[in-house]
Amino acid sequence: MSDQYFDFFTPPLKEQKLEDTVFTALDFETTGLYPDSDRVIEVGILKFDLKGEIDSFETLINPGRHIPSESSKISGISNDMVKDSPVMADVFKDIVKFIDGSLVIAHNINFDYSFLKKEAQLLGEEFKLDMGVDTVNLSRKALKGYQSYSLQNLAKYLHLSAGNAHRALDDSRLCMQLFLKALPNIENSSGMTVKELFLYSNTRLK
Repeated sequence: MSDQYFDFFTPPLKEQKLEDTVFTALDFETTGLYPDSDRVIEVGILKFDLKGEIDSFETLINPGRHIPSESSKISGISNDMVKDSPVMADVFKDIVKFIDGSLVIAHNINFDYSFLKKEAQLLGEEFKLDMGVDTVNLSRKALKGYQSYSLQNLAKYLHLSAGNAHRALDDSRLCMQLFLKALPNIENSSGMTVKELFLYSNTRLK
């Protein structure tokens, strides 16, 4: 039997071509707008590639505090709904494992990223993304001419399936749809690497 050489080497994420990349669309629902004083109440993550959905991760989170009525009105998530849900300490490692090796995308990514970093800090952990793509920035460059670039308004303009607005997994799925809609409008996107897309999107992770 002749010797054969098989190359099982996977290039670093930043060097991967988009067609070979796994993405995760991430969305959190929270008790408020500020990671220093508010907490996550729902996690929705959708794993996909350019051919479509691969897997999903979804859970309500007990924030260990009262959910203000203003937040409940937006998300529809009540205190009763989360009272028997896991706390972040129970699922944090599952979240990190689920997104590991993927390119994280989110609409206004620094909102979700700041909450994930804060939740890590509260657990005595550290979390850092080297790269990610903000679909707000991406849409402004690839889908020009719209009056608003909010996720829900873009869904209306582009006739995307919005699902239940401000529920984490549905918003993640909508973010995926928006990303896949925007990508063909980027010149030479078929040959792009992850790093090139990151630079094109002008995403600044904070």
